[in-house]
Amino acid sequence: MQGRIQSDVQEGLRENAQMDRSKWKNTESWPPINKAIAWAAWLCLLLLLWGHLRFQDEFPG
Repeated sequence: MQGRIQSDVQEGLRENAQMDRSKWKNTESWPPINKAIAWAAWLCLLLLLWGHLRFQDEFPG
């Protein structure tokens, strides 16, 4: 019984992982607001990284 439950759980996790992977890979099907949020997040990360590197250049140590 325990082995069957464990295999059912593993199978369910595998199915979820495949669904999630295909959903995240297929960004063309995202609604426009999600695309905008994703682009804004990337832009913020890049600006933070750029600012961090500039700050380190101006004030070493």
